Amino acid sequence: VTKFSAASNASKIADLGLGKNTIFVFASDNGGTPRSVNLPFQGGKHTLWEGGVHVPAAIWWPGTFDRKNTPYARRQGGSYEGLIGYIDLYPTLMAMTRQQCQAKDLDGMNCWQHLQNGTECRPDELSDAFFWMWDNFGTIRTRKWKLFYSETSRPRVYDMQSDVAEKNNGAASHPEVGKI
Repeated sequence: VTKFSAASNASKIADLGLGKNTIFVFASDNGGTPRSVNLPFQGGKHTLWEGGVHVPAAIWWPGTFDRKNTPYARRQGGSYEGLIGYIDLYPTLMAMTRQQCQAKDLDGMNCWQHLQNGTECRPDELSDAFFWMWDNFGTIRTRKWKLFYSETSRPRVYDMQSDVAEKNNGAASHPEVGKI
C-alpha cells in the first residue's frame, strides 16, 4: 500500500530539487460534517453559516513565501487575516509566477501583494463581497458584514469583526446592511 501525504509529497519534490519551483496550496472544500466541531464558527458543510463557508487554507512556496520570508508571519502568528476566496487563487498564483492571466473579466482578484504585505485584499465593502446560494437561502459576505436572506424569512445581519460565531442578529440595529 502506498501512503500519500502532503509531507511525503513535499519531501519528494525537495529530493528532486524542485522545491523552490513549486507552490503548494493546501485547502479544504468547505466546513466539517454535521458531527464536526467548527468552533468558533456555527454550522458546517451544506450551510451558509461561517462554519460551512470559512475554510482553512495555506500557500507555501519554499524560499519565497514561507515562515522565513513572510513579513507578517511573526507579527500575526503566521496567519493572513484578510478575506480571500477560491476564486482568487488563479489570478494570485499567476501573479506569483509572473504569468499573465489568459482569462478576462475574472471574479477573482490578484491578492499576491496583499499576502506579501499582510494587507486586506478585498477592502471595499460591497464590490469585493462574496455571494453564496444554498437551497432557498443566500449570503453576502464582506470583511465586516454577513447578510443572510431568503424569500421566506427576514434578513439576518452579523458583524463578522465582533461576532464570528454569528450569534447576534444585528438587522434591527443596522437596517442599512439588510438593504444591500
